[in-house]
Amino acid sequence: MTITMVLILTLLLSAHAWLCARQVSYIGSRHNDDIGRYAKAKAYVALLSYMLDILWCVLLLVSDAFTTVLDLTGLIITHWLLRRLVLGSVQMQVERHFGFGRMTWQILGKVILKALCLRLVLTFGAVNLVFYYMPMTSHMAVFLWVWLVWFCLDSAVITIRPWLQSRLDGLLKPLDDAGLLNRVTHMCLYAGYEPVDVYVQDGSQRTSHANARFEGIGPFKRIVLNDSLLDRLNEDEILSVIAHELGHHAHRHIFKYQFLKGGLALLGVLIFGQFSTSFSSLVISAPALAAVALPILNAYIRSCEYQADRFASFYGGGAETFLRALDKIHVQNAMMQKGDQFYDAVYSGHPTPQARAQYLRKISNGATKIHMAGG
Repeated sequence: MTITMVLILTLLLSAHAWLCARQVSYIGSRHNDDIGRYAKAKAYVALLSYMLDILWCVLLLVSDAFTTVLDLTGLIITHWLLRRLVLGSVQMQVERHFGFGRMTWQILGKVILKALCLRLVLTFGAVNLVFYYMPMTSHMAVFLWVWLVWFCLDSAVITIRPWLQSRLDGLLKPLDDAGLLNRVTHMCLYAGYEPVDVYVQDGSQRTSHANARFEGIGPFKRIVLNDSLLDRLNEDEILSVIAHELGHHAHRHIFKYQFLKGGLALLGVLIFGQFSTSFSSLVISAPALAAVALPILNAYIRSCEYQADRFASFYGGGAETFLRALDKIHVQNAMMQKGDQFYDAVYSGHPTPQARAQYLRKISNGATKIHMAGG
């Protein structure tokens, strides 16, 4: 099994290196500016991320099997901390080099420390559940129990993440623009949904990137706008971005994504169980299974983005308004119009700016149900 795992890990690393080389070559042939250099740097950071995962797998392969709660907890936390320290510091330097980053070592240290404390509690609790309630009837029963504990814990974190972040971060505050909030409420009711809470994140302390997101499930759901985005867009464009995020809620994307991710993980466990009976091997192979699932998950996320774009076009003031907002965001974030097709298919969780623009123009030419919320 060790030789097989080494071969698989070597193949995965080679595939990631090949994709990175394709992306760098594509950029070099079309961009000789800061946008291209920034895209190259991000490609190298992505490759570094997978190299760290594979290095962790190799270290586990050559070490003794772990059989105690503390062993497994320590290995998981060490892997997570290594990734956060190395990738966090590299990403911080890349962002600062290209004029986007405002993160300091002090802020980075606080972020990692808070996340480390929370992850220690969650990981120790999950590993205890795995070991002390582990069924001993068969190796497949053990594998399924590990999957169930992971899926339940991951789903719980996804659900209550906004509540946790509000208490750990301190950078969020409710949107206080009464006029915009009235238009958001009108838009939600017109689309047939209860108004969603909208928050502003003081992200400019860390980055000048403009961003927005929908997060949480059930009573914890909310829309978060980066303050850099509010500074960049006008009110109509901000409303269209909020409509896009509301589209994720309308189509239940978080809920569906979570079950797709859980289903792929379950399929991977069932297939892995046909070739190995070792619990240690299952843990070691987790990054490899995640790498195989990555292009499938990203393809689904891109389809969700198109659905949310259409929702924004119908309820957020029209496709052209949302397209203007996207153009400003893409310029602010120094995004290329498109990258290498194979690289984007594996790594990109969003359609390329070029593809989104084409999709929105098709909607603009053919859509009939366009509503200007509050207008």
